[in-house]
Amino acid sequence: MTHHLIDLDLSFMKETTNIILTRDPVEMIPSFAKVIDNPTINDLGYEQHIELLNDLYKMNLKPIVIDSKKLLLNPKKILNKLCNICDIPFEEQMLQWKSGPIKEDGVWAKYWYTNIHKSTGFVKYKVKTSPFPNRLKPLLESCTSYYEQLIELAIK
Repeated sequence: MTHHLIDLDLSFMKETTNIILTRDPVEMIPSFAKVIDNPTINDLGYEQHIELLNDLYKMNLKPIVIDSKKLLLNPKKILNKLCNICDIPFEEQMLQWKSGPIKEDGVWAKYWYTNIHKSTGFVKYKVKTSPFPNRLKPLLESCTSYYEQLIELAIK
């Protein structure tokens, strides 16, 4: 949610482990458009992710990028690698949780987290079979190169 970082002093990020979770725009844009009628590139954050990466690099920070598809295909493997990078122990209970909201969800939970609140663990990745909406193809074109830059950096 890079739009929360606009005009914010990013120096606090020197004290954090910075993780960028990304999703293929082919899958994300139609899903997003179900909640936001006419999304723009600024709503989606792909360009801002690259700007954030560059800002972090300028601070000599190496952010971690996770591709949501790879995470869903093999959550144990990706979380294990993430834990190793962060120098924290991997624990099996990271792969499951109690259903329902948590206090850290934030005010946007009611718009975005319905499926998460119903879940108790990672749901197996499913290929989207619906055709990509024609009206959103220009937006897809403008996001793709940014996503490709992110995916090159993602944990494999």
